Amino acid sequence: MKVQQTEVSSDRIVTVPNALSALRLAGVPLFLWLVLGPHEDGWAVAVLALAGLTDWLDGYLARRTGQITRLGQLLDRGAPPPHGPDPRPAVAHRDRAPLGAGRAARP
Repeated sequence: MKVQQTEVSSDRIVTVPNALSALRLAGVPLFLWLVLGPHEDGWAVAVLALAGLTDWLDGYLARRTGQITRLGQLLDRGAPPPHGPDPRPAVAHRDRAPLGAGRAARP
């Protein structure tokens, strides 16, 4: 597998890829609230799906439009993809973890 090198092409802060990364970062507390507060699992899954879409889309747009920025690289590392942060601890907190995930530490 060939690793693609991405060089910073701009010091801009306001770009569409950066906005998508910020949106994904803002989705983390929203996801946790949906799971732990009103137990709206359908909406929580929609937030995870949106995170997956924005994870792919921001990288694609940044490379395609030449909007690779240092801030974008930092946001992309800080804004978790849909598979992390791991949603299982939040679900396990509600005793709905599949296959006993997250229950090993319980007495």
